[in-house]
Amino acid sequence: FSMIKEAIINHRIVSIIYLNSRNKDEIRNTHPVQLIFRGNAWYLYAFCELRQAMRLFKLNRIYDITVQNQTYDTSYECNYELKIDNVSEEVIKLKFDESVAYRIYDEFNKDLIQKEDDGSYIVTSKMPIDSWVHGYLLTYMGKVKVLEPLHLKEEMKEIINRMYIEENNKDPFFLYFTLTEPHVPRMPATMFKGKSGLGFR
Repeated sequence: FSMIKEAIINHRIVSIIYLNSRNKDEIRNTHPVQLIFRGNAWYLYAFCELRQAMRLFKLNRIYDITVQNQTYDTSYECNYELKIDNVSEEVIKLKFDESVAYRIYDEFNKDLIQKEDDGSYIVTSKMPIDSWVHGYLLTYMGKVKVLEPLHLKEEMKEIINRMYIEENNKDPFFLYFTLTEPHVPRMPATMFKGKSGLGFR
């Protein structure tokens, strides 16, 4: 997300590997113009060199992205009303496992990445928090931890719990329930003594 924003600002050509409507990967060189949110998904609005026309590319169908040093001079008209500048963004702080370092450097500007002594990586970036971000974080398969903001952390917990329940709702489970007075001597409160006729329990 941040790489695309930077490319738009600096008019840099972006190469992407994109899954097209025929379920085939294609390499596209694009001139990025705008990030658009529509229908609960994010899209890149860009000029496609292959098609020689403006195209919308769904972000979750972009498998790889490379920002080229080459720039483009053409000024393209932004004819979509909703621009990234009009979308509320929040500072997100994430902790990544060292095993996904290759993805971190592919997807975030290196100025946003801090390597920790334990080998993990802290990334601090600004993003719109929506369903796209939720889906993006899930692609890391447990290799990322949300540090900030707290509400995003809680949202991800709820999503993961719901996914687990939906996947395992027919499986039996064991509930361990501990009593507050499991040991002898049992000392019921005076107001409860002799009330049930069933002894201390």
